[in-house]
Amino acid sequence: MISIATLLDSDPEYVRASVELLLAQSIEAVIVVANRRSLLQALVAAELDLPVVAVEPAGVLASSWVPIDQYAGARRATEYLISQGHRDIVHLVGPEDSIDAAERLRGWQDAMADHGLSAPTPEVGNWSPASGYAFADRVADVGVPPTAILSGNDQMALGLLHGLRDRSVRVPDDVSLVGFDDIPGAEHFFPPLTTMRQDFLQLGRDIMTTVLNQLEEIDQPRPRSVPELIVRSSVRPQVERVRLRLAGVRAASAQSVGEQHRDHGQDQHRPLVQGQEDEHQGAGGAVTRLEVPECESGQDCDQPAADQRDHQLTATRASGPEQQDRHGGGR
Repeated sequence: MISIATLLDSDPEYVRASVELLLAQSIEAVIVVANRRSLLQALVAAELDLPVVAVEPAGVLASSWVPIDQYAGARRATEYLISQGHRDIVHLVGPEDSIDAAERLRGWQDAMADHGLSAPTPEVGNWSPASGYAFADRVADVGVPPTAILSGNDQMALGLLHGLRDRSVRVPDDVSLVGFDDIPGAEHFFPPLTTMRQDFLQLGRDIMTTVLNQLEEIDQPRPRSVPELIVRSSVRPQVERVRLRLAGVRAASAQSVGEQHRDHGQDQHRPLVQGQEDEHQGAGGAVTRLEVPECESGQDCDQPAADQRDHQLTATRASGPEQQDRHGGGR
């Protein structure tokens, strides 16, 4: 027989009354699934005289606890973003009283520090999509937004995706995003969400094994579950974003050159990009060759030197037969 009590308050007296209600049903053990530190501390104060197994990552309840390693999961998520070239990574963390949120925050901070990166002040949400949506305002309003965001859970990531889309900030083109939990439907977010999967089925098995070991006084190593990285479409490598941005700059530059030639009555001439070249017959047989060379190996395409333009245009004119005849055989 399994009895379930839902605690809506962490007040010690309320917690004690709820526990006594369970004890009146002749229970043999208590399984605590709680994320709030204040609630776990209230259970510790109740001094229960029977096995207690808590599902939490930090060991607040001294009797026995089954962890999902939230710290390792957040480290893994942050290191994945760093491996994709991201350096400016913001964390949208859960509520301050949440043990899981505190462990994920610690994992993000340590991963950033280990790579010599500065961890900005985290933004605080409340696990809801609405708090993620509100955070999108702050992301869109800053002059230079972060290149990546680690969301404390998938629900906040869902609201963040909605809010960024409403503010014309594209994921992953402008900002990459990683969630946490891999809730049902995360693969159907737009775009499909890269996230950290928690195996709750295995967690249930670990809980029951630990309870039975406690009742039978079997000393076994504590099981430990580490969230798994699930890569989908909400993260883009930073180097690819730079390449796409440069491609956009080149396209805009080529378009500008074409407009300048049309203004001078040379609509038949069109610039080409990516090192291609072409020749066009103009009035009087003049031939114009337009070239836009590619960035040479080793050149910093994102920050070109002052005397080495990112888009170089070379025009070569040659006299055609008709032009030579008109000027008496050319020069």
